[in-house]
Amino acid sequence: MKTTVWCGALLSCAAWAAEQADLGFAVPATLTGGVIHTHRLQSEDSDASPVAPAFRTMWYPTLKLGSHWFASASIQVSSEPFFYFQSYESERKVYTTLIQGYAGYTRSGEKNSDTVKTGKLISAFGSFPLRYDDEVNPLIDVPLGYGSAEYGPLDYPVTLYGQPGVEVSVNLDRLDARAQFVNSSPANPRPLFAGGQTPNWVGGAGYTIRQGFRVGGSLYRGGFLTDLRPRLPPDNPRDFPATGAGVEVQWSRGHWGVNAEWQRFHFPYPRWPVNPTLKFGYVEVKRTLHPRLYVATRVGYNTYSTRQTSREPLPVVFEPNRQAYELVVGFRLNRSQFLKVGYEWLHKDGIPGTRENVFGVQFVTTLQPWSKVFSRTPSAARPGS
Repeated sequence: MKTTVWCGALLSCAAWAAEQADLGFAVPATLTGGVIHTHRLQSEDSDASPVAPAFRTMWYPTLKLGSHWFASASIQVSSEPFFYFQSYESERKVYTTLIQGYAGYTRSGEKNSDTVKTGKLISAFGSFPLRYDDEVNPLIDVPLGYGSAEYGPLDYPVTLYGQPGVEVSVNLDRLDARAQFVNSSPANPRPLFAGGQTPNWVGGAGYTIRQGFRVGGSLYRGGFLTDLRPRLPPDNPRDFPATGAGVEVQWSRGHWGVNAEWQRFHFPYPRWPVNPTLKFGYVEVKRTLHPRLYVATRVGYNTYSTRQTSREPLPVVFEPNRQAYELVVGFRLNRSQFLKVGYEWLHKDGIPGTRENVFGVQFVTTLQPWSKVFSRTPSAARPGS
């Protein structure tokens, strides 16, 4: 359960392919195809089809440069919509996105390790980014609160797409910790050379109480607004830092597995008498019924406080509160392929009906990593051989 390297579950696959290599290259990949059915697709066009095909490929090229240095990337090619938070638009698109791309240095001992990475990094806030791959996520949707600022920074205050920055992670026996310095807020990520950048600190830590049982927490703080000076001089975005805090639990034993998170975010706006506060939480449970069959469910919610702008006489509700319930049955055909079939109920306070619900199917294939070893340490020279 330890986060030896953030997103280490994906890196370990590449490291396996170049095991014991002083210099090697590997490219694991996950391919996902499927379909979604939801009336969300008719939000902008009532004549649009409620059915949309969906696909995503994730490629994880990793280069090992000796016993300590490495470089890695996560490249996503996907349709839109693919994620449920994209399903309010009926237009079909295909995107290629660099989720991560960084260089790193790592060293380890018998019970400790530390890693430094620089480049484009997934956020160190929260635990779900470790399970972003469809092979690892037992459900189809992602938890409320995770997504892209393109679809509303206050609806998705933790980006699933990388940010330029530097990260240090440390493991000391059962304790793991990580710290990031990034160029913008996880709620409103900015490209490296774009305007409106506001540096943020992101950090987290966890403790493994016993094998299969870990508790942890994370924080972020920094400006989240783009440049205000043309509109509200002399205000500066850095003078209005957003704050995020979260706690997390992972537990597994036998055929059962549980993941849970609770998060709170506060977003101050200039000259607003009442600023919005958001709270998100979910509990995810997976039960293995057979080596080839499992069932998983996630129950999540988010609540919005009131907010009051400088033009409003009284506070008003920022957004309707939401509750999401997802149920998925997964069937593994073989070691590298499995099928997920699921349904999600999404309820918004004050909005009746089932138009927000989604039926989804995913077929996930994990490709055997292509790898190339350029040099290898002789067996006799390896420690412990």
